[in-house]
Amino acid sequence: MKRILILGGSGFVGSNLLEQISKNNGYSLFSTYNSALPTMFALTEWQQIDLCSGIDLKEYLADINPDCIINLTCLPVNACDEDPLRANLVQVDAVETIARFCGNSKRLIHLSTDMVFSGNKGSLYNYDDAPDPVSGYGRTKLLGEEAVLKYSHNSVIVRSALVLGRSKFKKAGFTEWMIGRLEKNEQLPLFIDQYRTPIIVEALCDLICNLVESDWCGIMHAGGGTRLNRVQMGEALIRGMGLSTDLIYKTLMPELSGISRMQRDLSMSNNIFNETLEIKWGNPISYLERIGKEIKQKS
Repeated sequence: MKRILILGGSGFVGSNLLEQISKNNGYSLFSTYNSALPTMFALTEWQQIDLCSGIDLKEYLADINPDCIINLTCLPVNACDEDPLRANLVQVDAVETIARFCGNSKRLIHLSTDMVFSGNKGSLYNYDDAPDPVSGYGRTKLLGEEAVLKYSHNSVIVRSALVLGRSKFKKAGFTEWMIGRLEKNEQLPLFIDQYRTPIIVEALCDLICNLVESDWCGIMHAGGGTRLNRVQMGEALIRGMGLSTDLIYKTLMPELSGISRMQRDLSMSNNIFNETLEIKWGNPISYLERIGKEIKQKS
């Protein structure tokens, strides 16, 4: 059986990926978590790993000796500017350790981000656009990409757009944040001037599953085919839940005061994603409306 190691399997994307990839009976699955051990996925062998400890990570990789590593680990955006040292340990040094271990033979699928770009281009980011991150998160993710390209030669860097969907383990991500506020009838502050090409979590997991068996290598932009601002996403969820759009507080990015710089337009071209693998990512507006309707039916 092919040995698959998912680093960060307890997170939002990881929990969805484990649900999907576990349907393949030809895989022996291993996964790591940081603090909370998932209560599901009984067929997965779990290990708690602190990525700040390089020795522990090296020993674990050698012990598991996987055929393919899927690295989903990352820190929250603000945490990277609050603690630059930890950001470098997790998103640069640990990635280099993983990439060196994979070398020429082992398959590596590394989840990166659209935040390696500044958002200042004003049109879709293509593959020939040079990354120019403006936050600690984006800078360390870019350095992680560079480590993968340097040391791992059977690898794919998946630059993910904003991921929409629900977590299978603990509440996390933009969609769950919106749902949490709306279920409490709280106002929903959303940017009207920030744009992304969001991807549905099931489509992202489908892409990763396909890449496990593919020999395609390089950088892939994983974004949906629709450019949306945050307000449009919130309105779709609210329509599905049958609530009033008056709950949305439309805000502008210059009004935000925070540690990390935000990007105005991180929309990405997904032509390689589209042409290489036939992934049905769906319509994000319809998807959010459906989630809203499901919540309404259960209430």
